[in-house]
Amino acid sequence: MNGLKRFVKSLVVLSLFGAAAVTLAFFIVSQTDELADDRLRMSSEAPPPPEPFGPRYTRWVRTVIGSGFTDFGQSHTGPVKNILMDRLPVTASIGLLSWAFAWSLGLGMAILLATLWRDFAALHQERIYPVAHAVPSLVVVILFYLVLVQFDPSPSRFVRTGVGIMSLVTLMLPATTALWLNGILRVQDREYVRVARARGVSPLTLWRRHILPNVIVSSGVLTQAVFSLAGLVVGSAFVEGVFRLGGVAEAFIEGATRGQAELAGFATLVYFLVTAAGVLLAEGAVIILDPDGEVRREA
Repeated sequence: MNGLKRFVKSLVVLSLFGAAAVTLAFFIVSQTDELADDRLRMSSEAPPPPEPFGPRYTRWVRTVIGSGFTDFGQSHTGPVKNILMDRLPVTASIGLLSWAFAWSLGLGMAILLATLWRDFAALHQERIYPVAHAVPSLVVVILFYLVLVQFDPSPSRFVRTGVGIMSLVTLMLPATTALWLNGILRVQDREYVRVARARGVSPLTLWRRHILPNVIVSSGVLTQAVFSLAGLVVGSAFVEGVFRLGGVAEAFIEGATRGQAELAGFATLVYFLVTAAGVLLAEGAVIILDPDGEVRREA
């Protein structure tokens, strides 16, 4: 019952946050000059009055909901869904694959550092992770691109996408390893883990049934993973720009700077939906692993 209450509370909070975020983004962008570039070439003409926010936003919301989330309005360059149809899969693939590889490899590295490589755990947490965290993301992405063109001056789109994903995984891996390792080291020191070892529970069973479930519930790894996914899906502009992948990030940036409120509203909606789906899935996992909140109270 406690888990269900948490789930419903999360759903309500996310709904309010999403509605507020989309509305605010639409309002801010709608106040910019959508046709500024055209009027610079026609300076003798008086600018047309901007469309009021209220009617424009109401029309967009009705279009989105009425179409069952298949139509996201019009920008001055055409229907938003046509602009994004070919671009969104690129951004989603880059974000999802980078996220999956980074968190999976981070878990593997953390397990090794907590067991076979225990002597190097402090080095990673105190030296490697802080240094890697301080390196600018754009520098790493550009370095990967420069190495790529040294080996293949005209790489295919598939190769460019793969190397772009590798650059993002490299950026994330020290952080994901550190987050997993913090949780694992805390759980390994718990009394029930020592008792399980003393009773002769096999290492595989110990990790599968005791250590990893408690790390997931009590360490905050799920929360960090959810928000890193949302950031990767929508914030992959560096990789898309440097590797010339034609993703959706460039369209979002252009839309926000040129008053395309419908495009900006959709970008915010995508970010919110990814975040909401991740949070609700994380809450569902916690409900399954810890329905009464006992592990959280112990933590």
